[in-house]
Amino acid sequence: MAIGREAFGRGAQMLWAQRRAGRLRRLQHSRLAALVAHARDCSPLYRDLYAGLPWSPDLAALPAVDKRVLNGDFDAWVCDARLTRSGVEEFLADPGRFGQPYLDEYFVCTSSGTTGRPGLFVHDRHACAVYLGMFGRLDATWLSWRDFARMELRGDRVAAVVGTGGHFAGASWVQFMRTVNPRWRRSWKLVSAQWPTDRIVAELNAHDPAIVLIYPSSLLQLLVPRERGELTISPLFIEVGGEAMSRGARQRAEAAFGCPVRTVYGASELDPIAFSCDADWLHYSSDWAILEPVQADFTPTPPGQASDTVLLTNLANRVAPIIRYDLGDSVTMRPDPCPCGSALPALRVAGRSDESLTFIDAQGGPVVVAPLAIAAAADRVRGTELVQLVQVGASELQVRLRVSPDYDDRSVWLALQRELRGFLADQGLSNVSVARSDQPAQVSQVSGKFRRVLRGDDGGDQRAAASPPARQ
Repeated sequence: MAIGREAFGRGAQMLWAQRRAGRLRRLQHSRLAALVAHARDCSPLYRDLYAGLPWSPDLAALPAVDKRVLNGDFDAWVCDARLTRSGVEEFLADPGRFGQPYLDEYFVCTSSGTTGRPGLFVHDRHACAVYLGMFGRLDATWLSWRDFARMELRGDRVAAVVGTGGHFAGASWVQFMRTVNPRWRRSWKLVSAQWPTDRIVAELNAHDPAIVLIYPSSLLQLLVPRERGELTISPLFIEVGGEAMSRGARQRAEAAFGCPVRTVYGASELDPIAFSCDADWLHYSSDWAILEPVQADFTPTPPGQASDTVLLTNLANRVAPIIRYDLGDSVTMRPDPCPCGSALPALRVAGRSDESLTFIDAQGGPVVVAPLAIAAAADRVRGTELVQLVQVGASELQVRLRVSPDYDDRSVWLALQRELRGFLADQGLSNVSVARSDQPAQVSQVSGKFRRVLRGDDGGDQRAAASPPARQ
């Protein structure tokens, strides 16, 4: 399933297209018409949803969908009869097939469940080539020709510090790229965000990456060994995503590593969606995607105002169409041209507000735990419907859990408790207790969004003008 040559062609086309806003709009319009026609022809779910609508309706006339709608009738959603939910789940349940193409032609992954429920997503070869082209677009924005030459001299080495232990989008994408391209198998390094900090430092030093992909909370964990001189890498840039990152934290990281810290906004449904510019805005590839900021009733949100949610249309993926899909993120579209000069639409995203947890180990020292790392450990356990992790005091983690109806409640809880205890022990936190809370999972009183990881004394929701996934 070689896609490198096609990706190079897509990337070159994108660099040509992004020079003119009118050209981007024409490409978007034609690709949307083709996608909607394809979905009506090949997806029984969309055929039913669009029954009675004009053949070429305005995008706003199409009904919105979400993870529950698509994954609730997976077999009717996808456009290849060989794809079934049971078949994909069997594939994903086999750890030995991690990062392998499904049916020798599809990239499959699970969402991390940041909106409360995990989902299954399938991407075809054409879409994967487009995603790689999008990464080429952001590399061309962030790197000079001299930087590209330095990348080549350093073997194009990339390290991704992401959640592992399942077919999560970030880790699976890295392994998928290493599988389909022998060169990337040598140059791309997968580092588990769940590993203890000293092991992460050792792995990064050994690989010496030119680019590091990482969660903001994991990056902040590395600042102490960096400032002590233990972490000796010299990346050209660091790419963060998956969580919000304050401007102060970004500036501290840039000073510590001596390189820019860039942001990517992405999701299991499409990655990357958008990438940062020097003016501190995100730009999305409007020739291959559509973002519609909307209010709670799905009416449009005017530019310059924060939306309740945003609807995503992925114009690249045909096998499992994503059309007007509710991502659940609040975004603000820039009402005027971005001062960076890009013709791509500019936005800001209210980043996910899970915060790092700080426990005290048995020796009395503080240990910082990245929220996406501990959440990924919880995601390894099957049978969970909702999991919310709450730090209570310096040495206790409480778990708010709802178990899927088809699973035994006690068995799922014991498996989850064992997984979390093991994760904490790997961080040097064997003294931290893991107990089940009698409270149900709760949403933020400020944003109304589900937060998977929080401190017991944290009742608010901090929105930052950053972004959520890295190349995930």
